[in-house]
Amino acid sequence: MSTINDSQQFQQVRKAMKVIELTDQEQDDIFAIVASVLHMGNVGFTEEDGKAKVLKPECVEAISKVTQNLFCKCVLVVM
Repeated sequence: MSTINDSQQFQQVRKAMKVIELTDQEQDDIFAIVASVLHMGNVGFTEEDGKAKVLKPECVEAISKVTQNLFCKCVLVVM
């Protein structure tokens, strides 16, 4: 039996982020970055015919979607 309450801890993290005055959008961006890093841990490689091959392309696609959205936001802010 686990004594960790993920929901409660998540709410504590959100509250702490509000205390340091992060906007909801900034919080979402941070969670997106964390999610992409976690997805990177699921990407595996193998060798096929002397070339690298990705074992889980869906993980690479997920990373691509998250980082593309973040990149677009950064470009809009800079411009």
